[in-house]
Amino acid sequence: MSILSTPQILTLNNEEAEINVGANVPYVTRQDQTQDARSYSQYEYRDVGVILKITPNINEENFIRLNISQEVTKLTSLGTTEAAKQGIITPTTLKRTIKTAVVVKDKETVVIGGLIGDSTDESVSAVPLLGRIPLLGWLFKAKTTKREKTNLYVFLTPHIVRTQEDASALYQEKRDSMGTVEEGVIKLDERTPAELPQSEEEPGGNEALEKN
Repeated sequence: MSILSTPQILTLNNEEAEINVGANVPYVTRQDQTQDARSYSQYEYRDVGVILKITPNINEENFIRLNISQEVTKLTSLGTTEAAKQGIITPTTLKRTIKTAVVVKDKETVVIGGLIGDSTDESVSAVPLLGRIPLLGWLFKAKTTKREKTNLYVFLTPHIVRTQEDASALYQEKRDSMGTVEEGVIKLDERTPAELPQSEEEPGGNEALEKN
């Protein structure tokens, strides 16, 4: 199991929030030539990655209605080899979307699944020169077929922030989840506590403590 992203966002009640984690890929929309036989291409851009849109609605019993729009776009191909040699990129993308509305309680997690992707990738490798021999070239070639099936799950945990104290507590919780911070020495993503530097004991300090 791999995690695509763990975004966090803060929004107002009944206001849409959007998270976009990905890239902006150019693709060719038109190819033409000028009067002096010079070719040119026109490009547009497409978002590739994870786009999540959420609109919360809070009721009096601390239940939250979430209007969710999820889109996952994956780049599957960058075009033919001939086009790539000319500096032309014609990407092919795989797009999965889901729109739904759920009701969840404050600080509880809801899971949305079912964005299944099924892709097949075929590659051919050949021995140089020998693979081009007519009729017999297939003896020196190998064809590999790779099939990948994925199922995407979305975990959502809403937190109602009513006061400044709620905001501070939520900030501290997210900060603590990033790692362990100890006084004097900072270590991230480690379970073992940081070792603090020990100060030298003053002469006679233990004797004075025992007397008291």
